[in-house]
Formats: sequence, structure tokens, C-alpha cells
Amino acid sequence: MSFKIPLTPPQFNAKADQLRREQGISLDTYRGQASKSGVTLGYDYDGQNLTIDIVKKPFFLSAAKVQSIVSGWLNAAIVLFAVLLCLAVPMKAQQGIANLYMAGLSAQPGASPAIAGTALYAHQINTSGTYAFTLIDALPASVKPFAVNTNIGIGIAQRIATIAGRDIFVPTAAGISWNGPNTGWAWSTGVGVPIQYKTTHWYAMPTVRILKSSVSGGSDIQPIFGVLIGTGQ
Repeated sequence: MSFKIPLTPPQFNAKADQLRREQGISLDTYRGQASKSGVTLGYDYDGQNLTIDIVKKPFFLSAAKVQSIVSGWLNAAIVLFAVLLCLAVPMKAQQGIANLYMAGLSAQPGASPAIAGTALYAHQINTSGTYAFTLIDALPASVKPFAVNTNIGIGIAQRIATIAGRDIFVPTAAGISWNGPNTGWAWSTGVGVPIQYKTTHWYAMPTVRILKSSVSGGSDIQPIFGVLIGTGQ
């Protein structure tokens, strides 16, 4: 089975670098093979489309599931690239936020339904851009019967860069996860960029995250990207 994903050269290069750093997968040329966790993929990039062939996979993973996981990784990187590109314009520098309360919806590629709800509270613990935060994710696992994976985690978000006056944060959290009587662990990480609306206390924060839960029905790492809206001061 093969499938294509449209990518510009900058997107391909950014994704190749991210896969090497985060997944240990090397795309050193525009054509070749890559393997991880028993899955071997052939890839061919022609400058416009990345064609991926599923060469080998475990018997318990369907071809559709492999395509969903790979597409999720790539889509998350493309959204992050677009967010950073949009932020690379002259804007007013942000002031430190002592407390931030946010909630919103996110897309969850490969899931059914492909939507998730997220709530966040963050408190500044020093002036170098470090925040302690509590995060709640509600990820629908099925429609009939309706089931939701709920994850509650606590963690640290650190400012890693400022681009055109916008602070770039990496939030990492760990906690508990449950779906009905099933209870386990969950962790998540990613990137978030709080953007102030004019001079008000209102903020929007585009996020690109990955989440892993021990009660996610056998799912691998789940990409989640969306926007949170809230107030802070």
C-alpha cells in the first residue's frame, strides 16, 4: 500500500530534522527506507509530494493504521511550521503572564471522531519563562458506544525562544489516564505560542502536541493540534 502527502521542500526538510531528533528516524536523502518498531517504510520525495510505501509491518497493525500514524506525524510538523512562519512578522513583545486559564478544541488525526477538548491552568514560577501547569485532555475514543479517554497531567512549560516578540514554549506533562474502569498513565509534550489580543487580558494559543496513554486502546503516540482561548495577567 502506498500514499502521498504534499510537502514543500522547507516542510520536508523540517520534518526530516524533527523525525531524526524525536523519533530516531533518518531521512538523509530524498529516496530510501526507514524503520521503527517493526514497521519499514519506503519513501520518495519529488519536490512536491512525499510518496510512502508500506514495505513491512506487524500483523496486528493494519495498513490504514500505519498510514494514520505516519500522516499524523507529518501533519503535526506542517502545522508547527505554518505557525512559526506566521509569527515571523514584526509584533509587539509580550509581557510575562503570571497566571493563565485556557480551554479549546483540537484536531486528533486518525481518531474517530477526530476532535479533542483541552483545558489548561499555568502559573509562572520564575522570570526566565518557566511555568508549572495542570492540563486536562478529553479525547473521544468511539462514537457507538460513546467513550472518552480522559487524561489529567501536571508538568513544566519552558520558554525556549522568542520569535518576532512571540514566546515559544515547550510544555511537558505526565499524569493519569482513564476510560471507564480502565486506569493508567499518560504523558504529553509539544509546542505552544500564547498570543495576546491587542492590550487585553485575552490570549489565543496555537498548539502542536503529542500524547501517549496506556489506556488509549492500543494507539501509538497521538498527534494533537489546535487552538486554546483564555485569559491571563
